[in-house]
Amino acid sequence: MVSAEGPRRTTDVFIVGGGPAGLAASIAAREQGLDVMVADGAPLPIDKAGGEGVTPNGVAALRSLGVEIRRHDAVPFRGIRFIVSGLHADAAFVGEPGWGIRRTTLHHVLVERAAAVGVRLQWQTRVLGLIPGGALTDAGPVAISASRRLPAVTRGRVALIGEASGSVDATTGKGLSPIFRHALALADALSSGDLRSYEASHRRILRAPAFMARLLLAMDRSPWLRRRALRAFTVEPGLFSRLLALHVGAFTPPRRAVRSLCTLGWRLFTA
Repeated sequence: MVSAEGPRRTTDVFIVGGGPAGLAASIAAREQGLDVMVADGAPLPIDKAGGEGVTPNGVAALRSLGVEIRRHDAVPFRGIRFIVSGLHADAAFVGEPGWGIRRTTLHHVLVERAAAVGVRLQWQTRVLGLIPGGALTDAGPVAISASRRLPAVTRGRVALIGEASGSVDATTGKGLSPIFRHALALADALSSGDLRSYEASHRRILRAPAFMARLLLAMDRSPWLRRRALRAFTVEPGLFSRLLALHVGAFTPPRRAVRSLCTLGWRLFTA
């Protein structure tokens, strides 16, 4: 039995989970000058089905973290194509491509970067719960510095990131790109000592992906809506391109975004 009264290690930021979200958050916080520890009960490498495509805004966020995806580790993809019942719609990204990358390869690159910036990585270390002033792991207690008492997103000094912070759909999740952008926002909030900015950034970053996820789920549930949407994209190919640009954050004029959504609504009834 592990005692909460044993010798304690101390850190500014303690992250539970060493997946892409936890590692990205650890890198961003470490680059803000904070002492960071990551604990995960799993051994390396950590694999998971899905999540192997990083859109251009996610690639840019990774670059901000100092993580470069090497060309021999990934395959570029330049857009999205839907094919349903003989109908198809294509749209290309604006600017640089996204990258298709194996989850284990992405995890390895993130682990390398986290170790390089000085994150303390504790693999095969289960987190048993929170205790006053820190967390309890099966390797012993970890104290979180009292100088970092922050108004948290949920309660106390706990902030959520990745799938733990919610998603539109449990199966599809929120995607890797918003997670990497959340990591940068969380590190800024930790550095400033005020997590309220993270709450606001979290909502803003997820706004477009959440809308697109709801639209795709609605199309999946309704064959009528799916056919109508594909016909709309076929009749007006630029519409799909503008919606894709909105999804990846490359569509900045708000009026154009609203106009595209209105056009989509109109085409759903007339296509």
